[in-house]
Amino acid sequence: MKKYLIPAISVLLIAAVISLVLCHKEKESYEFGSLLPLSGVVSVYGQMIQRGQMMAVEDIYEEYGDRVKITFFDTKHRMDVTLNRLIDANNKGIKHIVELLGSYQVEQCMNYAINHDMFILSGFDDKYELVEEGKGNFARILPSDAAVSQEIIQWMEKEGVNNVEILYVNDAWGKAQLHLAQSMIEESSLNLVGVFDMKWNQPSFISTIAKMKAKKPDAVCLFIYPDDGGRFLKEARRQQFTPGFYVSDNFNGENMNMIAQNDVVGVRMVVPSTHEENESYKKMAQKYIAKYNEEPTFFALKGYDAVKVLYDILKRTGATNLDSIKGTIKSGYSFTGVTGSIQFDDKGEFVVTSFDHVEFIPTENGIKTKLIE
Repeated sequence: MKKYLIPAISVLLIAAVISLVLCHKEKESYEFGSLLPLSGVVSVYGQMIQRGQMMAVEDIYEEYGDRVKITFFDTKHRMDVTLNRLIDANNKGIKHIVELLGSYQVEQCMNYAINHDMFILSGFDDKYELVEEGKGNFARILPSDAAVSQEIIQWMEKEGVNNVEILYVNDAWGKAQLHLAQSMIEESSLNLVGVFDMKWNQPSFISTIAKMKAKKPDAVCLFIYPDDGGRFLKEARRQQFTPGFYVSDNFNGENMNMIAQNDVVGVRMVVPSTHEENESYKKMAQKYIAKYNEEPTFFALKGYDAVKVLYDILKRTGATNLDSIKGTIKSGYSFTGVTGSIQFDDKGEFVVTSFDHVEFIPTENGIKTKLIE
């Protein structure tokens, strides 16, 4: 009897090994590129996105057993570097880009992406022309800046605001925001009483606020970056300049909260509809807090969702070619991410289901945002 036992065991072991190998082969692997500012003046945002993306990679493996590899390319948020990093990605055979941070960097890279069959999915690039210019090679999972600006203006109208000022950063993004807001205000009941520009990383706002204060506005639209926003708000409170301040979620960031502290209280912000009751968000946030000892920022959340969406699209199509991706996005694709519902229209533009209006408030755990009913 024993002489048959060893061969029998050997056969079972071989069968088990073959079974494991076959099961392993059934799992898929994907490679994405992510072009982020991981050094330089805005590296904090790139690092927050990177955290969210890597957490998505971990969760995909835990949930589905599929492996997603993300190769990160440091753009330093410089126009002269970003295109070279996209070329580097293509030379490595990476055709799917899960983030290329910066609307104007994307615009600069668009022709190269189209000519080399590369697909870019972004959680942050909101310049409204990008989807049309991308011809299916670009998609985003957030509203365009035009949609957000329109929501801010309509909110001010509902609040009974009359006289409005705009403060914008004097770069390509800020000028585009200004142009959009000015054209929309002309069609509204609001009265634009002042337009002021500022430089990126401007150290002082003393004279700027003195000039703004003289116009006596009811409200101010701030199209500026978070760090500058923190310094602006501190000086505004010091000069007792207290109109209503209205911003988009581009304004929000850890550094802004650290700089402004209680001076951000009362600032009103437009964000895509709430995700806090979403079970996916609760699960991700719990893991994120345990790992980083802080709540996930908007940048981490959108970075997470971009990876999950691109993976989901490729998984559904069963193919990685560009035509399959374009067809899936434009044919009623829908996904529930940690930031809420993600879907696209037949042109490939992100569909905004609704916006939330929130206000910064003080809490025992620091400055938070509260939904305004």
